[in-house]
Amino acid sequence: MPTDLTLLSQTGQVTITKGDNQINIDFALTDADAAVVNLTGAIVTFKMALPEASRLKVDKDCTIISATGGTCRVTLFSTDLDTASTYLAELQITFSTGRIVTIRDLIVKVAGELPRGRAG
Repeated sequence: MPTDLTLLSQTGQVTITKGDNQINIDFALTDADAAVVNLTGAIVTFKMALPEASRLKVDKDCTIISATGGTCRVTLFSTDLDTASTYLAELQITFSTGRIVTIRDLIVKVAGELPRGRAG
């Protein structure tokens, strides 16, 4: 079950610690005029890869939180966050009409962990 921790990607960039698990990233989608994008009947896919990679690290459907409110969520697991690096990401929206829109230039930074031993 996902945790209550939710990161809202309004800046297009989030930082998560390597190995974290069940991390929700919420997206509020608006168009160029700041109008909410209606996601009724749409499928939103989150994709994430290292720059210049030939394979995706993450390719999964988002959960629609509010179709008429234009909000969706992707949940990342520790297997998605097992390598510290800066990843490029995108949302691909496939509308019920067949129209496909891709939102690019998202950045996910997976930061290395601090040492786990106690100071002393």
